[in-house]
Amino acid sequence: PAALTTSSVADQQLDRATCGNGNDIELWHRRLGHINAEYMRRILSQGSATGVTFDPRSVLPTCGPCAIGKLARSPFPSFRRKITNALDVYAIDVGFMPYVSVGGHTCFLLGIDLASSYIDIVPLKRKADAADAFKNLHPFLERQSGKRLRNLLTDGGPEWLPLDGYLRQHGIVRQVTVVYTPQQNGHAERAMRTIANT
Repeated sequence: PAALTTSSVADQQLDRATCGNGNDIELWHRRLGHINAEYMRRILSQGSATGVTFDPRSVLPTCGPCAIGKLARSPFPSFRRKITNALDVYAIDVGFMPYVSVGGHTCFLLGIDLASSYIDIVPLKRKADAADAFKNLHPFLERQSGKRLRNLLTDGGPEWLPLDGYLRQHGIVRQVTVVYTPQQNGHAERAMRTIANT
């Protein structure tokens, strides 16, 4: 069988949506925005739309665009290496608040130690302040834990670029996740979702 691509499916669907006898359930499925057959039969039986005609007993064939739209990204393999020492890997990310705080903060820096799952949150007025917030947080982390920070896990956002010189100066390795793969910074992303849902 030929490969199913969005462009080839779209071209085929456009041809079928503009042609036909008008009584085809597949044609009306496309014209009505790819709704399911049950809703289409309900529209027909209730007379909710004029001009919609098809045999209500007909079966809706498999629709390529609907199948593509329901695809989900495969999960990433689980991370096998167990991090046991505090501050061996510290993940940071920036999250946005749904409102502006009394102090004028619109976002926050979230940091999580991957060994202990200890979370730090620092309110920020701008996303661009994230690097400076981390520079202030770093000595606190090391004093409180009695350990040195070894690896910093971030996304590839431009807000972290000012940290490069600081991290080299302190002997910290920056690990950058691949673009559009938040799964690689899963601890911080899950913590961010937990905070956003509370």
